[in-house]
Formats: sequence, structure tokens, C-alpha cells
Amino acid sequence: MGRLALCICILVLAGWASPAAASSSGTDETLAAARDSVVQALSSEGRAGRLAPLLPPGFKVHLSLRTIGPARGLYEGGQLIVLLDRWLAACGKHHFRAAPPGSEAPAGPQIIRGTLICEGSGGTVRIDLHFVLERAGDSWRLSEMWEAG
Repeated sequence: MGRLALCICILVLAGWASPAAASSSGTDETLAAARDSVVQALSSEGRAGRLAPLLPPGFKVHLSLRTIGPARGLYEGGQLIVLLDRWLAACGKHHFRAAPPGSEAPAGPQIIRGTLICEGSGGTVRIDLHFVLERAGDSWRLSEMWEAG
């Protein structure tokens, strides 16, 4: 009976080291890279163009922004980058505080939450932002961005 239990343990452990497990690790890495793109795009030294890898050509992003954007709607990636770059340039000194990522495995769309803080001559503006990332093959794409509250 001891050998049977040992064989079962070995089979279970071998399953954890399977290509599917390695693939899951790769997905975690691509999600981390996508998250970094969002954080770096809004960082104090960042440029919105860093979102480009998350914005495939011809794909539109649903925006619901009161402070940064003109209104709700669907925007192409280039439009979103220009909108953010203009707002960040007008803002002057700014930084983005991303909420810590969840520890669960990425099974569906992932939400990156954070606060964009703009310190201008008119005072400090805080905008709580949510970015929805969806799988696109082996990578992730930005499908939605909105202001909370």
C-alpha cells in the first residue's frame, strides 16, 4: 500500500510540473507585463504610449471618464493615448498609485485599480481609475477604462 501512495504522489507532483502549469506561469508573466504597461504609462515619468502593446490596431476601448475625457464612448487606441498624453501634460506633476494585484490566478478579465494624482496650480486632483484587461491569445488587451465614484 505504501508504494501505491508513493506512485500517486509522484503522479500528482508530475502534473504540477506539466506544460499546462508552465503555460499558466507564462500567462501570469504576460499579465504582470500588461499591468506594468498601465502603471508605467501613468507614472510621473511615463508616457501614455506605453499602453500601445495593450491596444491592438482596429480594437476600441470603452471609456467612461468625467475628469480626463470628454464623455463615454468607444475610442481607438491612438485616440486614448493622445487623450491621456494631453491631460497628463496639462496636469504637470502627477503620479499613479496602483492597488496591489490580487493573488488569484487570471481566469477571466482582470481589473487594475489605482489613483492618478495630479498636483497643479489649481490644487490636487485625485482620480480613481479602473482598467479592464482581457485575454487576447497569449497576451492581454485593454478593453475598458473608467473613473470610479
